[in-house]
Amino acid sequence: MFTDEQLLRESEKVIEAVEQAGLPARLMGAVAIRLTCSDSAEMYARLGRQLSDIDLMAYWKISGKLESLLNRLGYFQDRRIVAFHEVQRNFYTHKDLGIKLDVFFDKLKMCHEIDFTGRLELRSKTITPADLFLEKIQIVKISEKDIKDLIVLLKCVKLTEDEQGINIKYIADRMSWDWGFYYTTAINLNKVKEFTQKYSDRLKEDEIKVVKERIDLISAAIESKPKSAKWKIRAKIGPSVKWYNEVEDLVR
Repeated sequence: MFTDEQLLRESEKVIEAVEQAGLPARLMGAVAIRLTCSDSAEMYARLGRQLSDIDLMAYWKISGKLESLLNRLGYFQDRRIVAFHEVQRNFYTHKDLGIKLDVFFDKLKMCHEIDFTGRLELRSKTITPADLFLEKIQIVKISEKDIKDLIVLLKCVKLTEDEQGINIKYIADRMSWDWGFYYTTAINLNKVKEFTQKYSDRLKEDEIKVVKERIDLISAAIESKPKSAKWKIRAKIGPSVKWYNEVEDLVR
């Protein structure tokens, strides 16, 4: 078994090779949050959040080149998983280290869809903080580990209207035409706030304060953004009709 630090070093090795090759692929998930929040290790330790694997978002057009690069680094696809899961996603395992690495292509199609067209070039190494936020907040049956990731992200990264921080303008725009994603986000922001208070024995007072304030600011930005006609029509139906995509749990 590997430690968090070993996984982080391996993640940096992979993404450095990707960038040297000039390939549009970026880290996502908890590893990306750890690298984005360089001083978050101690906070993650207090929350008891351990890292488990490496996730990449890439464009499908470079899938062949990316696979060749990953093979050179010791990662090989599990074709059995690919055969049984018809998604734009490849599953790799390092032949010696046992580290699992998943590659998503073009869009994250989970409970809600996040389109990465043109967004991987906005930041080096990782997807943008706004996309990290969306990746986690879109999970309908959100787990405690994902809530911990959001707490760390919201504490460590400032809210902005550009890609240097968590771009609340981009988030509000995304919610303004998709009522389902908006509804899931509203529910999950409340859950994150509740768990932030629940972890009061592990978090510092100023950390709790910052996370709650940023949740309120994100909520306010989303609510104040004018909504599309499609959004308003769907809002009248409400949650009586399923508003999200079912996601199959994958056991590797």
